Amino acid sequence: MFIVKLFKTRNFLASAGIAAAFTFSPNVATAEQVELSPRQALQLGITQLRRGETEAAITIADALLQRNATALQALLLRTDAALVVGDYPAAIEFGGRAYSAAVTDGGQLQAARLVALAHNNLGQFTRAQFWLRRASNHTQSDQMTRQIAQDYRAVQRKNPWSTSLRIGASPSNNVNNGSSADSFAPYGIFKLLNVLIGNDEDTPVPIENDAKALSGYELSIAATSRYRLHSSPTSATFFTGALDFQSYVLSDEAKKIAPEANARDYETGSLHLGIVHRQLFSGAQQPLEFRYKIGRSWHGQTPLSSSRELGFSQRYSLTQSDALTLNGYLRDETFIESERETRTRGLTVSWRHAFANSDVFSMALHSKVSDSTRLDSNSKTNELSASYDFSETYAGMKFSVGMNVSQTHHPSSIYAEALGSRDATKFGLNGSVRFTEIQYYGFEPVINISASRTNSTVDLFDRENVSIGFDLKSSF
Repeated sequence: MFIVKLFKTRNFLASAGIAAAFTFSPNVATAEQVELSPRQALQLGITQLRRGETEAAITIADALLQRNATALQALLLRTDAALVVGDYPAAIEFGGRAYSAAVTDGGQLQAARLVALAHNNLGQFTRAQFWLRRASNHTQSDQMTRQIAQDYRAVQRKNPWSTSLRIGASPSNNVNNGSSADSFAPYGIFKLLNVLIGNDEDTPVPIENDAKALSGYELSIAATSRYRLHSSPTSATFFTGALDFQSYVLSDEAKKIAPEANARDYETGSLHLGIVHRQLFSGAQQPLEFRYKIGRSWHGQTPLSSSRELGFSQRYSLTQSDALTLNGYLRDETFIESERETRTRGLTVSWRHAFANSDVFSMALHSKVSDSTRLDSNSKTNELSASYDFSETYAGMKFSVGMNVSQTHHPSSIYAEALGSRDATKFGLNGSVRFTEIQYYGFEPVINISASRTNSTVDLFDRENVSIGFDLKSSF
């Protein structure tokens, strides 16, 4: 039992040991002692907190915690009281203890939200976002899930740091981007090589085993981060970074086809750092974005190239349901080993339409031109892509589908007759299934399926790719 002294004048609090003494005048000489159970003391503390008697509530909570350091309701009361008086480090401490002590989703949800609020009030927005993701793990109603998402976005807007992480695993029939052909018709220098080795000049040239399509698994990790350096009603500037890495595991079948192949030779990676500036000009509906970034890429554990890129993007709201976006860039790339230079210019025009039922249809036209000191790297590509995202959930799943078709022209190639042109047409289909009823820390699993086929005028460059990938996507 707790012994509580009640002095019947003004509210004032003092404490000694585990006794909570409530005095209503510092100059009273008599007191009435009341024995309270822990439950009654907790209720009294909650009542005092509601009345604004925060110090009284803190004393009662501390007394209860001396009796039982893992008492959930006492920890929550102490956390609430610390938030009221602005003692946010204490709120984080007691809220974290409450989360550990809770054995139900309701208790963990309440504790996680309180800790998130404390971090938010300290300006520790990334930690607040982490605790809101924790809270989302314990929601038991759609309304609360939406509320957590709303709170998360509110904190996200205030956070100068924005980071996303993607980890995926994808079985594929072509992890090395190898040819789907076994041989190719000789052109140019290959006719001469045939003659030199005693073959007819038109004898098909066999493709090396490790240059054929090899099946296996792609393991990927991608991270992007952005820090807001400056913001105003009409402009904002960000520092950006991006890391992308893919490694591969060859299947047993691929190892039989090409025993000499080493999966690490197919690893790719890139790192980019840059600056993004958004400027809203007078009379404009959307800001114009400028960006500059530098990068480094690797292939097979060896440095491949360094790059510099300058770009822009502008979004136009045509109607309430239609938007048009222009995206352009100029990229210079230097390949380290060969010292060759490639300059690529690209422009993308995309249109997005939102239907009344919230389905979204998107279509984009992309064109790029590459000029290089290497003959086969000179090219021009035009690509058309389209996608449809269904807003309706079917049996806990959301679907999206897409397609793309592209045409690439190389004006001159060492693989073509008399260094003539080489062309390729690529067609691809893709789709994804998002499982909305499975969540962990605000992330939902996504299954991605893609298939593509490339037909080239030189058989060596024919490609067939099929992959099924697993990914996680934020529900916020």
